[in-house]
Amino acid sequence: MEKTPPFSLDTTRYDQSTWIGRTKHFFAVTNPAYLFTSEAQIKADQEALERFKGGKRAAGESDDALWSARTRLSAIIHPDTGKPIPPYFRVCAFVPANIPICAGMLMAPPTTFNIVFWQWVNQSYNAGFNFANRNASSPMSNASIATAYTVATSLS
Repeated sequence: MEKTPPFSLDTTRYDQSTWIGRTKHFFAVTNPAYLFTSEAQIKADQEALERFKGGKRAAGESDDALWSARTRLSAIIHPDTGKPIPPYFRVCAFVPANIPICAGMLMAPPTTFNIVFWQWVNQSYNAGFNFANRNASSPMSNASIATAYTVATSLS
């Protein structure tokens, strides 16, 4: 078993200069269990990292626990807004959310209604996912968002 590195807010747990390090990081942040993370867990994780920033740790708090808290928060909290990303639009939800969409697109009888409906569902989910994970430091007007959604869902 791999030894847990000392916790740091300035470095990553896995070496990002290697393929295996990037793969481990990707699997860590896309863990589907993060879909079920409670508000209490998010708050506890934020408090643990704030304590660490202040040079303190809770009794018995391990490096592994701090790495887990940081990974969970990076998968759930939007980096620009500081608010939780809605569960169905988190990166860890992308595959589970697309399974029924893909099944509908592939298994529905190929009628005009089914094709239009499932393309609309797919494009709507993608638009929601992209909006929830957007670069919020570059604001967009509601009109430009509505235009982009309309174009994406009507042209597919």
